[in-house]
Amino acid sequence: IAASLGYDFRLLRAVTDINRDRAGHFVGMMVKALNPIEDRVIAVLGLAFKPHTDDVREAPAITLVNLLAEEGALVRAYDPRAIAMAKRVINPSVTLTDSLRECADGCQALVLVTEWPEIVNADWEELFRCTAPPRFLFDGRNALDPWRMRRLRFLYRGIGRSAIMTRDVSGSIPGLASVDTDSALSSGPRHAANPSHGTG
Repeated sequence: IAASLGYDFRLLRAVTDINRDRAGHFVGMMVKALNPIEDRVIAVLGLAFKPHTDDVREAPAITLVNLLAEEGALVRAYDPRAIAMAKRVINPSVTLTDSLRECADGCQALVLVTEWPEIVNADWEELFRCTAPPRFLFDGRNALDPWRMRRLRFLYRGIGRSAIMTRDVSGSIPGLASVDTDSALSSGPRHAANPSHGTG
């Protein structure tokens, strides 16, 4: 089917491998930050490969969530549309939540993966209040204002796109990127099919 749509299977495999390798490196950085990561409660915000869709095929968030679960983290995840699709491919130990607030409640780290407007524009002051120490915030899309997040006392880590955004926030962390070098968390093969991905 993919061949009939003009996809290159080798590209699909390559992007999958890259996403897993980068996700593994990203998780390794989280392990160092949260050491130990076992039994840490982590909220992953966004599961779809981009906002305004429920498509999770090749979505880096799925790889990330599953790797975190394999590392022994207690993972929760939220997405405005993709929960039903994610259930088919996600580690059964992951708790899928119905709201952003429920996902973040009591978590020790938040990981923004898909830049849904309702996530980016959330009440981050309230989210800070409902989380638990040490309150890491890993921004995989560099979608948030790092200085505002620091003022709210999150341990903010902006990932990938801009060295300026991460230079003064306790060090940068290599991103979970694949084909799109403008993003820390990319959608993989969608770029070949949809060159406008990531532009809004």
